Amino acid sequence: MNESDNIRSDFWITDEDGNDFHLDLLGFADYEKKVYVLCAPASSNESGEGARAGTKKAPKVAIFNLTYVNEQPQFTPVADRELCEKIFGIYSDRVIEDQLKNT
Repeated sequence: MNESDNIRSDFWITDEDGNDFHLDLLGFADYEKKVYVLCAPASSNESGEGARAGTKKAPKVAIFNLTYVNEQPQFTPVADRELCEKIFGIYSDRVIEDQLKNT
């Protein structure tokens, strides 16, 4: 296990309707020269924070296409189910491969 395995990355994202989602970063996947971000709903922290007014429950895994506009990251949700399955498969295969290397 390396030092980065202990880092927890979570963030808030707001959709076009103004709904807030608290997400944990699972990882990244490259597919067809695009970078995708895989996230899961963040669990509440020990102080009970983790929700704010107008927050909706996020799906179990959210996949976003990551692009940059004026050097700022833009997360565009991937709506195509087949593409989501392909990206999740790539990510899962890499995680399993990494786990096998570390055992």
